[in-house]
Amino acid sequence: MIKTFVVMLSTDSDLTPSILAEKIALVSGVEYKETCYGLLLEGEEAALEKALAELRKLDPNRIFYKVRGYRIGDKRICRAKRGGGPRPGYH
Repeated sequence: MIKTFVVMLSTDSDLTPSILAEKIALVSGVEYKETCYGLLLEGEEAALEKALAELRKLDPNRIFYKVRGYRIGDKRICRAKRGGGPRPGYH
């Protein structure tokens, strides 16, 4: 089953989203998107668990993750695919 996770960096972390993206690029089977606060990860559960474990090794007390309700690039919430503006139902 494909899942999507949000990986967030603490504000006091010495790491950057680019460093996390470089680490994830070495892990196969996981798609990722770099954001201003961390990464969006998507893939099979086993591959995601492996990728998240590798990320947590970098800074276990300052890297957090949670399940995301939408896939990367989902047309319902992706502002780029809708031409910008606020999210539906958010204003």
